[in-house]
Amino acid sequence: IVPKNFSQFLEKNEYPLWVALNHHRTHTNKVMTLRNHYYLKEVLTDKSRYRVLMKSTQGGVSECLIIISWSAAKNGAVIFYVLPTHQLMERFVSNRYEKSMMYSQYYKEQRTAGRSKDLVRNAIDNRSLKDIGKGVINFVGSGSEVPFTEIPADWFIVDEADKCERKTLEMGKERLGHSDDPHEI
Repeated sequence: IVPKNFSQFLEKNEYPLWVALNHHRTHTNKVMTLRNHYYLKEVLTDKSRYRVLMKSTQGGVSECLIIISWSAAKNGAVIFYVLPTHQLMERFVSNRYEKSMMYSQYYKEQRTAGRSKDLVRNAIDNRSLKDIGKGVINFVGSGSEVPFTEIPADWFIVDEADKCERKTLEMGKERLGHSDDPHEI
């Protein structure tokens, strides 16, 4: 692969890594870098359907989960993104997710890509439900069973699983039951 084609290769074959290196902005409006966090390349390029990540604080994994969930949703997947509590989910979406979206021109441009003009006008954007491209991200707290019974999904992403309610996490895995390409992180 010659260098001028490398970006095209990444976009086609390693989309989350390409997004991270070219378009993602952190919630503090900084460019995503793998410097001192080279292990994040593995998180962004792993295509396994079932992944378990042990992480520390300030390690960049939650940032990668934002990129992975956005990338999958943009391409038509339904993402079920779980955090320990409803309050933490609201803070995470407001302080991390939405700020990253606000700071990235690419995210803004691609948010409604692939939708008809009527659907663009009716795009959902509230604290827990985000229309992205052809897909959607459902952010939920693990403390209530309600969202775990109504939403089918292709991806089940749990951030801080050790602090989540076990019963609802088991219910969440059932959301993948009708997906043709289920993924769990």
